[in-house]
Amino acid sequence: MVMITHDLRLVCEYAERVVVMDGGRVVAAGPTREVFTRHLEALASVGLEPPPVVKLMQELVGHPALRVDEVVLCE
Repeated sequence: MVMITHDLRLVCEYAERVVVMDGGRVVAAGPTREVFTRHLEALASVGLEPPPVVKLMQELVGHPALRVDEVVLCE
């Protein structure tokens, strides 16, 4: 299934892989967690940033959570 959206929370909830495009060219691609943690410059270059839960958990516990239910599992 292919989903096209700008809603990155929706992407975190359902997508296993992400391809970020700008002007018809791929600027980042890979597993969702990897794209939202290792390709921050590429995301920023197209005006995107990971959802707050991703950044918050990266800072608090050292690894990102893509969904709120993952935060509960970290406790």
